[in-house]
Amino acid sequence: MGLSTNSIGSDLYSLVLTSAIVTMVLTPLISGQTARIYALKKRWFRHETLESSNIPDAGLAHHVVIAGGGRVGFQIAQILKRLGIQFVIVELDYHRFEQAKKAGMSVVYGDAGQDAVLDAARVKNAALLVLTIPGFVTARTVAVQSKRMNNQLKIVARTSGADFFDSLKDAGVSEIVLPEFEGSLEMTRQSLLHLGVPPTEVQRYTDTARQELYARWFNKGNEYRVLSQLWGAEQQFDLQWVRLASDSPVAHKSIGESEIRKKTGVSVVGVVREEQLKPNPDADFVLKPNDLVAIIGGDNDREAFCRMTSLERCDVQ
Repeated sequence: MGLSTNSIGSDLYSLVLTSAIVTMVLTPLISGQTARIYALKKRWFRHETLESSNIPDAGLAHHVVIAGGGRVGFQIAQILKRLGIQFVIVELDYHRFEQAKKAGMSVVYGDAGQDAVLDAARVKNAALLVLTIPGFVTARTVAVQSKRMNNQLKIVARTSGADFFDSLKDAGVSEIVLPEFEGSLEMTRQSLLHLGVPPTEVQRYTDTARQELYARWFNKGNEYRVLSQLWGAEQQFDLQWVRLASDSPVAHKSIGESEIRKKTGVSVVGVVREEQLKPNPDADFVLKPNDLVAIIGGDNDREAFCRMTSLERCDVQ
């Protein structure tokens, strides 16, 4: 356009074209040296750091790194914050960076695909990496680089299709979630319930569908199976899960000895202890501190049980 309107001459045109070509060639070469340049910069300019916020003074260790602070990542961060689990978000979008910053969350501004940014998030000391980034190429790059920095790191990632499972597994990803698939299962559940299909059958069909998809690539651990059982039970019954305190009056006593059914009206239908689910415990089953107890009963009955266990409120623990 410049040449056709005589706005620029052929010499300037050649200079601009040559500069564009040269910089296009140099860009991937220089980008590949980012980690080395950053390491050199840290030695020369120790007072300069990547932009971050709310990083604990004591540093980060055995924490969760959330790559991507969008809707999914932010929701995960909120839950971790409530549970008191240490985490840090890595986000490239500055608006989301500011959002996490205002929420008082530990956050690093930058591209999670760069070693310099992962280093700032202390991936080397992390226990878990959660990849909420939807793009497969970017997610795999982050997984590979993170595993290179910390080969003991566990990684949970999302992806858009089962076709990417093998590649992500090879990159060191421990668990993979398909949001669209999980969403379709929930819609299936709701639809079948409205059609009058028994809850037990709905749960069986959806569990089978999930196992058929995931079982080929991953072998879920005991914790996942326990969680699945808890979730399935809650879908079938109106359950209340109560965590027993160390000084609970019913701790170190059997269910029959405490007369739970007689005094409160609730039925104890399950106990989780050391990540193992004990369904339908009998009257001789002895409850222990920190047990997660499942009870069934009316609102007043459950409140009575919570009072018996010295809990002020009967919330899920």
